[in-house]
Amino acid sequence: MAAWTERATAGSGGLVVISGRPGFGKTQLLDELARRVPDARRVDLPPPWDGAPPLGAIEELLGVDVSVQDADAQLAEALHAKLIQGSSAGLHVVLVDGAEHLDERSARVLTAVAPRLRRMRVLLVLALDERPWEPAILDLHARLEPLAVAILRPSGLSVAAIEGLYERRTGTVCPPGLAADIQQVTADIPLLAGALITDLVALRDHDRIPEYLPEGCYSRSISRLLGRYSPHGVAMLRALAVLEDVAPTIEVLAAACDEPAGVIQHRCELLAASGILTSVTPPVFRHPLIGNTIRWLGRREDTDRIRIAAAEQARSAGYSARQVAAYLRDLVGVQYARWTVVLLDAAEECLRHGLIVDAVRHLAAALRITAPTGRDDILVRLGQLELWTNPAAARAHLEEALHSQRARQVTPTALIPLAWTMSTRWQSGAAMALVDEVLAETEGRDLLAAKKIRSASWAVAGLTSATWRDYIAGLRRTESTDQITTAILTWDDAFRVRHTARETLARFPAEPDPARGWEVLPQQLIGLLAHLSMWSGDLALARQLSEQRKDHHFGTIDVYRLILHSEVLLRCGDYHRVLREVAPTVGTLGDESIRPPLALVAQYAHALLGLGRLTEAAQWLDSVTEHANPETWEWTVVIHVKGLLCAARGDSRQAIAHFLDCGRRVGAVGIRNPAHIPWRSSAAMELVRLGERAQARELAAAELELAEQWDTPGTIGRALRAMASAAPGGVDAELLDRAVGLLRRYDSPVELIPALLELAAVRHDSGDPERADELRWEARSHAETIGATRYLELIGDLLGATASIPSAGSLPAG
Repeated sequence: MAAWTERATAGSGGLVVISGRPGFGKTQLLDELARRVPDARRVDLPPPWDGAPPLGAIEELLGVDVSVQDADAQLAEALHAKLIQGSSAGLHVVLVDGAEHLDERSARVLTAVAPRLRRMRVLLVLALDERPWEPAILDLHARLEPLAVAILRPSGLSVAAIEGLYERRTGTVCPPGLAADIQQVTADIPLLAGALITDLVALRDHDRIPEYLPEGCYSRSISRLLGRYSPHGVAMLRALAVLEDVAPTIEVLAAACDEPAGVIQHRCELLAASGILTSVTPPVFRHPLIGNTIRWLGRREDTDRIRIAAAEQARSAGYSARQVAAYLRDLVGVQYARWTVVLLDAAEECLRHGLIVDAVRHLAAALRITAPTGRDDILVRLGQLELWTNPAAARAHLEEALHSQRARQVTPTALIPLAWTMSTRWQSGAAMALVDEVLAETEGRDLLAAKKIRSASWAVAGLTSATWRDYIAGLRRTESTDQITTAILTWDDAFRVRHTARETLARFPAEPDPARGWEVLPQQLIGLLAHLSMWSGDLALARQLSEQRKDHHFGTIDVYRLILHSEVLLRCGDYHRVLREVAPTVGTLGDESIRPPLALVAQYAHALLGLGRLTEAAQWLDSVTEHANPETWEWTVVIHVKGLLCAARGDSRQAIAHFLDCGRRVGAVGIRNPAHIPWRSSAAMELVRLGERAQARELAAAELELAEQWDTPGTIGRALRAMASAAPGGVDAELLDRAVGLLRRYDSPVELIPALLELAAVRHDSGDPERADELRWEARSHAETIGATRYLELIGDLLGATASIPSAGSLPAG
């Protein structure tokens, strides 16, 4: 520019065009020229607006109003004369910024005058944007550039240039790598680079680029640049910024912009070539800060419109509910209530994949848009799901739902899950009082709803020994023989082993109906049947009843279903599946945001123990100690697994303490049935390891008596194994053989494997190594099926070195 200024001073002026994309410093260059040539005349052409005067550019250059009646030739002569007059005393420099706003006639006049400037002491400098998306701007370039004596195109900033700019702005050396990051975030655009450096200096940590920046120079510069793009281009950039977190396809982006996909594809390719996008399919900004800034510059209503349009396209294209819901999660307001069903479907889809946190997020999004009539149902669903991971949040949502349901006098579906979470948080008495209160007010207006409450209340009452005793005593006082009372009292009879397993199931007021399934039983009582099936040794039926997500089958507490299902899987030795299904609920160690039910954590630890991962199991058990409520039955599950862990580590004394503590706690509820937790035989086998056989026999005999009363192969087989181990003169081979025979009829390799190994040891000691090896191979086959690492290692050692075989009774309790 200095060179052309000198040539113009000598009489060889002309038109100079400074062309470049917005933000590349054209205005800055004009500012510098104005500083070096104090007499230069500066003309800034504003964008056109409604009612703008015609020939605005020529009027600015001439400094007087002109008539639209004047011909182009007259205007060209007038402008030429004006420029001659300006150069009469020497060099005349005219700087025109925003030349892309030239009106059509002004452009024609300039093109007529431009060639004549080459013989004058006049330098006319036009700075205009390159906007390949606007045909009118392309045409203007085509008309002006052939007439120019020079065309200057400022380039983007290189890494070295950014480092220099950083040092000039801050007075410090640019940290390594930061200049390259700035180049990425600013797409080489000098305006953005300078603005970003200014903002970074104001931050505490200005050695890195965050994904979000407070309102400052960068966001204002982005806003300025958006004002220089075409309306359609800006709309697309805003849509991409809104949808970037879900990586929209070209088709979805086109739907959000209401433009053809081909146009969007072409525009994205141009933006990728210019360094704003890093890819075209899917279109992605080079850095999150770009999209985040553009998104927050937009209006809320525009953001919502974009998300709705994208969701419409995704749904019509056959996307899954989860994929469609990803576009909807920021919506707020009942005007979007029609999308509630999609968010609910997405939550269900997440649950099928074990994505509990995502399911909660979709339900929370549905809550923000649902109509008032559907709010309570979503609150209950959200609360039931949060029982798995966040009881505090669950309680808040369930309390809101129950308050609304009672006020509207509708079925109080929030009652039982709310009472459950209250009981787990040291408020069992208040929980049962609430159940009684709501039941009383519901019976007066809705007998069916009251029946559902009565059918589900066992799930809350059974959480603590005190509430269960009072609950059962109240039912027995009524002397009622209705279906609900009979089912619950039958379950309590199973606790106390008043009848055999077969008789108990026969007394339970429901029989499988081939035509109607289990419809003859209130849904809320199916959990009791699943429990009895498991205790009776029918693990297949218990598994079937507990593996389907039915919120009402377990007293409306779906987490109760998962606990029972996990217990069935543990008895089947399916440790890997337990880890897979429980993992989404327990989260990760040390995550303070998740408070999973104690029983699920204990079961997770149990599965780790079964796979030989003892250290991890101990860490999980330790993680729940601080927040546990020892009044609930869940704590007995924790204690039992702690006993199993100590036994696996060889710490028999501590294992016995845990098993006996567990026995005291389940006894307080009235549970004598060894099908629940066989704490007596577990303690007996550990006492044998310590040589304390008399006490071991006492416990084993007590369990055998109860097991024979209950009369299932699993309970009798395990008790016989304990009796055989505690026999006065050493292991009783006959009893142990009977135990193995019974346990083979029980579909639980967890119980069978240690019994087989103990019998193998007896056979080996009695001089029958061949039979011993057969039993070990049988045990190995079962251990391989369930992945029981600690048994596989032991069996491998036994089969490889039969000389050092442990005696019967020295194996873990199981």
